[in-house]
Amino acid sequence: MNECRAAVVVSHNEPLEIQKVPIPDLEPGALLVRIEASTICGTDVHRWHGPLGGGDSLPIITGHEPCGTIEEINGERTDILGKPVKPGDRIVWSYVACGHCYYCTVALQPCICPGRASWGHNRSDKYPYLLGSVSEYMYVPPPCEIIKVPEDVTSASAAASACAYRTVMHGYDRLGPSRATRPW
Repeated sequence: MNECRAAVVVSHNEPLEIQKVPIPDLEPGALLVRIEASTICGTDVHRWHGPLGGGDSLPIITGHEPCGTIEEINGERTDILGKPVKPGDRIVWSYVACGHCYYCTVALQPCICPGRASWGHNRSDKYPYLLGSVSEYMYVPPPCEIIKVPEDVTSASAAASACAYRTVMHGYDRLGPSRATRPW
């Protein structure tokens, strides 16, 4: 297998095209994951409407809220608990942040780390091609943190936790503790 299907944004505000996209060779520590579920975020919708800056350019495969099963691993990888992962394991994964800058260590906002890598906005015609989850497979570069999905959690629920849950929890962190109000 050297290519797979993906829904590709080729023009803003136009229907996505189903295209065949190359499956890249895996660098050491990289994974190829078969996507089982991917939710769509507001950011994906904004990207479809037009570029968000920072080098956004078409064609792209949107999607950054995936859950999938490891198909291939180049070398060995572990989950966030240090346990080995293997083909057949169902996982979710995070963006890659530097872990050393102000946003990672002081502000505790690795999602705005200037050195972070993310998906859903990378060109699908340039290596590593499959960095969006609205596709059959997705390339997961090292050193993404991997979380094994428990058997009793659906892939759809796990995918939603990949971004939407973090966004909600970040909102609660910013708003502060909630308190009950009395209607009387």
